[in-house]
Amino acid sequence: KRYDYGSSKYVGTTVWPDGEKSIQERKWHKDTVNFEFEGYEFNAFVGWREYLITMYGDYMKLPPEVERINHQVKASRNGK
Repeated sequence: KRYDYGSSKYVGTTVWPDGEKSIQERKWHKDTVNFEFEGYEFNAFVGWREYLITMYGDYMKLPPEVERINHQVKASRNGK
């Protein structure tokens, strides 16, 4: 509310704030792209790759096994 979204260069994540990692360039969110993942099609904001790099570094490389954390989140298709 303090700054105008349309003229700001940066925006922030308020769902899971994580310090400076939560600050993102507004242009990353300007449009969406479609991509396929494991046989399903998804929409994502255009800066999804930059976001993942900012949050996780080399997000395609698994961390050492001792550093892997299970958050016990249960997910299912179609809400079942």
